[in-house]
Amino acid sequence: MIITNYSINSPIWKTKSVGLAEWKMKGMLEVDIMYRELNGERLYPDTYQIETERAMTYPRQYVSGVWVRLIPISELTILK
Repeated sequence: MIITNYSINSPIWKTKSVGLAEWKMKGMLEVDIMYRELNGERLYPDTYQIETERAMTYPRQYVSGVWVRLIPISELTILK
């Protein structure tokens, strides 16, 4: 199975979602949200996952020349 990794610097705060570039999507998508609080701890310390087919059902937006899918963090599954 193909696994595509995303490292997101910061979530989209207004919608509590992440924007994943469509061009990169293949197979299972694994997402790390690297945002750190003032104490240095990651706010979202887990690695999350979602399948490409499901990710493609979420709204898309054109950002800096790239189409991204806006996926709510609550819809991502924690990778065990």
